[in-house]
Amino acid sequence: MKRFFLSMLLVLAGMALFPQVNITVTFTAQDVDSNYVQLNRVSITNLTKNWQETIYWPDTTLTMFFDTGIEDDYLENRGLTLSQSNPNPCDGTTEFDLAVPEEDPVHLEIADMRGIVETFQATSLSRGLHHFRVTLPSAGTYVMTARQNGKTSSIKMVCSRGGGSLGIDYLGEGQAISHSMKSVTINPYNSNDRMLYVGYADICGAEVESEHIETQLFYPNFTLNFSQALCFLPTVSTNLVVHYTDTTAAGGGNVVSDGGAPVTARGVCWSTSHNPTVSDNHTNDGDSTGVFASNLTGLVSTTTYYVRAYATNIMGTAYGDEVSFTTWPPFYCGTDTVTDIDGNVYHTLQLGNQCWMKENLRTRHYSDGTPIQHGSTTSSNVAYWYYPHNDSTIVPLYGLLYNWTAAAGGAPVLNLCPERWHLPSMNEWSQLEGYVHSQSQYWCEYYSAHYIAKSLASTIGWGYSSNSCAVGNNITTNNATGFGAMPAGGFHNGYYDFSGAAYFWSSSRSGDDNCRHFSLTMGSSTPSWHSHPSYYGLSVRCIHD
Repeated sequence: MKRFFLSMLLVLAGMALFPQVNITVTFTAQDVDSNYVQLNRVSITNLTKNWQETIYWPDTTLTMFFDTGIEDDYLENRGLTLSQSNPNPCDGTTEFDLAVPEEDPVHLEIADMRGIVETFQATSLSRGLHHFRVTLPSAGTYVMTARQNGKTSSIKMVCSRGGGSLGIDYLGEGQAISHSMKSVTINPYNSNDRMLYVGYADICGAEVESEHIETQLFYPNFTLNFSQALCFLPTVSTNLVVHYTDTTAAGGGNVVSDGGAPVTARGVCWSTSHNPTVSDNHTNDGDSTGVFASNLTGLVSTTTYYVRAYATNIMGTAYGDEVSFTTWPPFYCGTDTVTDIDGNVYHTLQLGNQCWMKENLRTRHYSDGTPIQHGSTTSSNVAYWYYPHNDSTIVPLYGLLYNWTAAAGGAPVLNLCPERWHLPSMNEWSQLEGYVHSQSQYWCEYYSAHYIAKSLASTIGWGYSSNSCAVGNNITTNNATGFGAMPAGGFHNGYYDFSGAAYFWSSSRSGDDNCRHFSLTMGSSTPSWHSHPSYYGLSVRCIHD
C-alpha cells in the first residue's frame, strides 16, 4: 500500500556558538492491523511554551525557531521567504505563505512561461507571516517572485486547468491559512521543550484520533498508531447468467468479504453497455456476505446485456467481473414450434399461463449434446432412455421413456428438455390440473360432477373402459385441451401399462429415491399423483421457462 505521510521541519538554531540546523521529522500512520493510513492532519503542541500548530495533508513541513532571538535573526538574515503553494499542481487557484522580515513594501510578481506578468504591491505588511491566493488562467507552469529591499524569493507553480484571470489576492496574516504545503510559524521553540503529537485520519467513514505521542526527544520519524482497523471496499464476484428468456434472466453473485464494514446493499446491475453500475438497472438482494440470487426483469428480446454483481459498504460500492448474455427472440406459444438437440420438432400449446409441448419428448441427448444411454435394465445412477413398449416404430407418436435420473438431468445436472424448456415440477403439474378444471369447456359431466381426465388424453391408443367420463370411454371425445397424452406406459425390468396409462415425471422428489409423477389411466376420470423409484422409465413433457 502506498505510504502517506506528513512531516515537520524543525529549524533549530543554537546560541552564537552554534550554527543553524534544519531537522525534518516525518509522520506516518498505521491502523491496528499495521496497514498504512493517510493522515488528514497532525496537531503539534508545544506543552512547554503553550502553543499549537496543525499541519494538513498533503503538508510536509513546519518551520519553528529557537526562543533566543533567532526569530529576528532568521527574518533579518535569511530574509524574505515564499512557501511552496498548496495545492501544487492546482486546478486554477492555489495559496501560499510569505514570511516578511521587515515592514517595508513588498513587490509580488507572477509570470508564465510566455512572459505574461501580473504584479501585486503590498505597502503595509507587518513583520511575520502573510497569506495569499493566486488565480492562474490556463494550464502551464508559473513562477512567483517576492522582492523586498533587494532580497528575493521564488517558487514554481504548476496549473493543470485554468481558473480565471491571472491575479493575486491577499488573505491576511497569522493562522488564517490552513492546508499550506510548507507552514511557517514564529512561535518560540527550545530543543528541550516538551512536544505533543496527535494524528487524525478518516477510518471507516469517520475521522478518528491516533495515540498521543508526548516527548522531549527528537526522532526523525514518528509512527502514529490508530486503535481502529481500516475499512475497504467489499469483495464480490459475479455468477454467470445461465437461465434467461426473451424478457427475464436469473443471475447473482457472492459477497466474499465485507471489507471490514457492514454490507448495506448487494445485487446485480446490468446494461446494454460495458461496465454497468448501480446507476443503471439493478436489483437489491440483501445486505450481508455470501451467495445471493438475482432476477433480471424488463429485458428486451434478442439483446446483449452486460452484468456485474455489486456490494456496498460505508467505503463505497465494489463490483465483480463482468459477464454477458443475449436474450432469446420472442416466442409465441401455440404458433411457434420447438426443436430438440436431435432435430425433433414439437408443437406447442398455451393452457392458462403455461406453455407446454404437445408431444412427449423423444431426444436421445441432453440439450448440450451429451448422449444418454439406451437402457435394457434399470438404474438410479445411470441416465437411461427406453423405447415405449420395446417398439422403436412408435416413438414419433409416443416419445421415449426416461428414468428420473435422465429426466432430472443426471449428475452433474444437465437439461433433458431443449433450451428455454424444463421438466415440470409437481406445482406446475398441479397448476395445469387446476386451470383445466376451471374451464367448463374441458369438463366431462356425470351426475353434476365435473371430470377432466378425458380432456388431457389423446384420441388414439387408449384401451377401452366402460366407466363414464373415464379416459378409455368413447376416446373420440378426448383431448378437448389439445394436450394429447399418449398411453406409453412405463418400464421397470420390463414394459407395463402400454395403452392403459400415461405417466409423466415431475422434477419433485417424495423421498430418498422416490419421485412424483402425474398420471392418466384408461379407467379413471381424474388425473392422479403417484410416486415411483427414480429407476422407473416414464414419459416426459416439457414446459416453457
